Amino acid sequence: MWRGDVEMRIEICCAAKPGLLLSMVSKLEALGLDIQECVISCFNDFAMQASCSEEMQQRNLTSTGDIKQALFRNAGYEGRCL
Repeated sequence: MWRGDVEMRIEICCAAKPGLLLSMVSKLEALGLDIQECVISCFNDFAMQASCSEEMQQRNLTSTGDIKQALFRNAGYEGRCL
């Protein structure tokens, strides 16, 4: 995960499960991130690279650690980083 002035890049790779793509996109939107570009692979595992823009108000409320934990929980890892 990388965060710039108004842009954030997110990369995640985990075990594939039904509905994970929609769930991840919904979670990013709920966190106040607007996906600008996204590359997804769902062959053996699930992999996603996304470039997102952030609302300035949301940026001050959500740390990169909070976003990372939310995405791991969403992927089924109960908030544990791998």
